[in-house]
Amino acid sequence: MLAAALLFTAVFRDAGWVLLWTLTASFLFASMAFAARNPASRQGAAGVVTGSLALLRNLPSTPRFLAAPLQSSRSRRLVGPVLVTTVATVGLLLVFGVLFAFADPVFGSYLGRMFTNLFREGDLNPFGDLFAMVTAMLLTGSAVLAARRRHAPRHAPRATPVNPSPERTPLPVWVWTIPLGALVLLFTAFLAVQAVAMFGGDEYVQRVAGVTYAEYARQGFFQLVVVSLLVLCVIAVVVRILPSSTTRVLRNVLLGLLCTLTLVILASAMLRLQLYIDTYGLTRMRASAEAWIVWSAGVFGLLLVAGALDTLGRSAAWLPRVTAALAGTALAVFAYGNPDLRIAESHRDLDLSTIDTWYLRDLSADAIPGLLELEGDERDCALVGFQDLVEEADDAGFASWNLSRHRGLQQLDELGLFEIGGQAGMSCSYERGY
Repeated sequence: MLAAALLFTAVFRDAGWVLLWTLTASFLFASMAFAARNPASRQGAAGVVTGSLALLRNLPSTPRFLAAPLQSSRSRRLVGPVLVTTVATVGLLLVFGVLFAFADPVFGSYLGRMFTNLFREGDLNPFGDLFAMVTAMLLTGSAVLAARRRHAPRHAPRATPVNPSPERTPLPVWVWTIPLGALVLLFTAFLAVQAVAMFGGDEYVQRVAGVTYAEYARQGFFQLVVVSLLVLCVIAVVVRILPSSTTRVLRNVLLGLLCTLTLVILASAMLRLQLYIDTYGLTRMRASAEAWIVWSAGVFGLLLVAGALDTLGRSAAWLPRVTAALAGTALAVFAYGNPDLRIAESHRDLDLSTIDTWYLRDLSADAIPGLLELEGDERDCALVGFQDLVEEADDAGFASWNLSRHRGLQQLDELGLFEIGGQAGMSCSYERGY
């Protein structure tokens, strides 16, 4: 009664400093009331202190107490799959949803409006509500523990350990179909938003996302590349934990849809990347992203073929070897394609006021033929980084020789850029300091 009387002061009084004392005292008296049956709380002054702190003292034991009903085999069979499904679905939607929101301003705008309207209409504060709910659960459990606390026997009999069954129970179908189905729906929604933006044009994109269509189309390729990598991880995990032949067809259908949607997303990423390259030129990161998109598209194509064969009962044991061979071939094509030269050539015809010569000067000798095609000071500044290479050419040993360096040195000698006291280097050094 006293605890309730102190609690209701919050209804009649507004002074915060008064309520601080009354509500604290209400909590302590409520704790004493719940602990009234505990013998330790009825032993003089020490018992009063023990009883008033019973709710706080029992908090560490509350999570185990609340989880006790879930320890039975029946509860485990029900609650475990529900938790796994919930965590997997929310985790996948959160990770991929955030990546899609950063990759596509229109999609991000729709997501932002959805959550804003949800919290505004319901006057929700998700973090505050979650904290209040967890606190209420813990205090309620602690109150129950305080009310039923008894001294345990000093020599409690030890429970006989039960050997777990060696048989592995297969996961229910809905445990993994819900997360995969939710992911497929998210990918479909993302592509639908992109299609609407493409047909809506510049006016639609500016109205929804506040950017021009040119800006919209040039961004997001990096996030989409990360999406393709994460999809490969999801497929690997699903195939690893779902080897059962009874659900093979449903599993392969969902994974096939996911692979097909990812191929469309990779095509979108390549288009965005090419538009970005046309505007700002290639860099090593962009060239690597371009190669990854092409290789991963090939991998997803192989996965579709392997999934179709597996659905028909044919073996897909060849997939790891063919994937490794594809990776090696792609890497060889990438290297022999001379990416540094492509980077240099991509900056030649850019519609920019200045060329980023400070980036170009860090390229290797592979890029010299492309850098020589630049004009005036931009060419000289881009080639300054090779001055040490020219000066040390006579002292270099056979181990440092390669064809690109040999041809590049010949072209630099014909140009004669570094024969006059390093004037170009001094000029570019001044520009860099500025």
